[in-house]
Amino acid sequence: MEPDTIRILIPALIRHCNHPDPCVRFWSVFALGQIATPEDDHIKEVLLAKTADDQIAAGYWSVGREAQCALIGFNDSNYLDSLRAEWDALGREGSALDREWAFFYGSQTPA
Repeated sequence: MEPDTIRILIPALIRHCNHPDPCVRFWSVFALGQIATPEDDHIKEVLLAKTADDQIAAGYWSVGREAQCALIGFNDSNYLDSLRAEWDALGREGSALDREWAFFYGSQTPA
């Protein structure tokens, strides 16, 4: 798909970030993170709000954890440094689900 074609999905994805089903919210957050550019402040605001969503998407982790990683694309080095520190701590002390999340994203994010 062409970038402009994908970007027409943004309003629907934003609406679905408030869907009652955590799986719908999870994948909407994921998609927004893939589509967003550093200039998309309105998407950043939505993703920041979703970091508090602790509902688990079946087979994955919480919507909030996914939102944390969706924010990586906004190129804030301080944010990424704090996220790396959280991944390190969770790798030692987190729940199994948090460790899985930290390993998945921590191993894929360039230094």
